[in-house]
Amino acid sequence: RLLLYTTLVCIYCDIPLQLFVSISSAPPLTHQESSTEKCAKEKVRWKYSAPFEPFSYWETLGHGYAYCEAVEEFQKQFTEAVNEMRRRKKGADIIFNYPLFDHSRTSDTIIFHDEALLPHWREVALALEINAEKLNKSLPSSKGEEESFLDRLFDASQKEDFLKKLPRVFQGQLGNRRATGSQFVMDKVELRKDVIDIIGPHLKLNPFESIRLEDNMFDRDGVLFAIDVLKQISSVVKFYLIGSEVATEEDLRVLLQVIRDHPSLRELEMRRCVVPNINSVTLNSIVPICKGLKSLNLSGNNISTDGSAAIADCLATNPSLQELFLCGNKFNDDDAEVIADALK
Repeated sequence: RLLLYTTLVCIYCDIPLQLFVSISSAPPLTHQESSTEKCAKEKVRWKYSAPFEPFSYWETLGHGYAYCEAVEEFQKQFTEAVNEMRRRKKGADIIFNYPLFDHSRTSDTIIFHDEALLPHWREVALALEINAEKLNKSLPSSKGEEESFLDRLFDASQKEDFLKKLPRVFQGQLGNRRATGSQFVMDKVELRKDVIDIIGPHLKLNPFESIRLEDNMFDRDGVLFAIDVLKQISSVVKFYLIGSEVATEEDLRVLLQVIRDHPSLRELEMRRCVVPNINSVTLNSIVPICKGLKSLNLSGNNISTDGSAAIADCLATNPSLQELFLCGNKFNDDDAEVIADALK
């Protein structure tokens, strides 16, 4: 009826018919949908598609009752995490851990890698991409008030020199990217290269404030993944690398370099992760990374000073350091005396 009326008006007004046809047949304007828009459209009909493997499946693989029960619960964590990332408007905390049903005891058991879990990791990867868009939208603009103020005071080269002379804590506050308060936790979950390849590219898009990687049975690829995550996510304030063996001096050197150059890091925990044992040469390279840190935990690394005063120097030259944890190392009475003098 609308088409007929419009045609009559056009004829009455002597507008050429072909003009009317070309206008009415023009294709509608389109735009490239973002992941968030696609998610919003699919919100009603979207359903978690990864298959849930029951207790009996894990039992046939030779696992005991407690593990079968735990991995069933762990699969629920995938669903909860993905739903949280897809449903929340401003991003979500992502937490995966080994479920403990008896909280009065601890367990060294971890969730082992299995091909049956790969579809779940793919669901996580897609949700991480959506979560990244939400978190990045919640960040302040890259030209904040502090940066505009510095731009009025300095030209580009002068501002760069000025920022380099500041303690790291202030560099982080004046940086372009800000922390969002969100966290990513992977605790007692084995991460092999095929899982890392699935979630890694999407994880590094998220401006997390805290990242915890604990007892993930990392090989060298896993350690390099952890280093790259810290390097790429400049908003990280708290970084925990626990129980992952940094097995070569070169990898340790790269890790320390990334830590030293990080603009926002305030709390660093590296427990049970350095092999071979830290010696005095390596200790001397650790001292520079303490600048700007509020908390440093190097427990369980079998550190021996070999007469080096590196730790004492660290305490004496870094007033911002409020917490230093060194249990589970090889210190003697002389080391204790030197450290005590540095604390006076």
